[in-house]
Amino acid sequence: MALAGSFHCGDGDTTGRSRIQFGVEARGTRVAGTTSLGWEVTLSEAAIHLGAVRWFEGQALSQRTLLRRLAWGTAFAHPGHYVPGQALAESVIERVIDLAAMRATDLGLADGVSGEARSARLELTPVGSDGGQPGGLSEGSLRLRGVATRGDQSVRFLATPTLRYEVQGITAPGTLAPGGPRWRVEIDPVALVDRVDFLMLPAGDGERVAPPEGQAFNALSRAAQSAATYHLRRLDP
Repeated sequence: MALAGSFHCGDGDTTGRSRIQFGVEARGTRVAGTTSLGWEVTLSEAAIHLGAVRWFEGQALSQRTLLRRLAWGTAFAHPGHYVPGQALAESVIERVIDLAAMRATDLGLADGVSGEARSARLELTPVGSDGGQPGGLSEGSLRLRGVATRGDQSVRFLATPTLRYEVQGITAPGTLAPGGPRWRVEIDPVALVDRVDFLMLPAGDGERVAPPEGQAFNALSRAAQSAATYHLRRLDP
């Protein structure tokens, strides 16, 4: 998308919009929780490689639609009838986000024009030349390590899938205006393993490693593509 091409020089454009810049950051929201399959998950490592983030005027995918797709077990990440509308702003700095650290990672400045944002897109890409950044991710797109327990069953697991997706229809309500506050990309790492059946991971003497195919990979891929895994929040004072 040539978003920047829609921004005009000067203080505004022919529609009366103003040129704007604002800071962007990203962080994880939790490292422990109960999945929909009844597993109690605690993550010791969680990292994701985040690419460009873009804000739009179009309505985000509804929570009702997302939950319905999840309940049906379908590819609920599919954007469906999402219509992004006018592009407003973009942040194009790629970063590895240490989700388990529970602290914000700076994504630099977003550039754009003023308007009322309702939704967003973000890119998930494999680590490239910027590999080795803090966050425990040196290759692939995602790294999740932890323990899952259910009753008397306990599984130590590691998943490092390589993913390349543009996630659409993410909730991102707020006004973009000159002098506006920072925005935060919030990512739920527990949601990424919500549909993983840990007993289906290859058995081993210790840690079970998720293969690049099969039930766990499919579950992780769908969750990583789901707009419900992410939220963009305007950090008002």
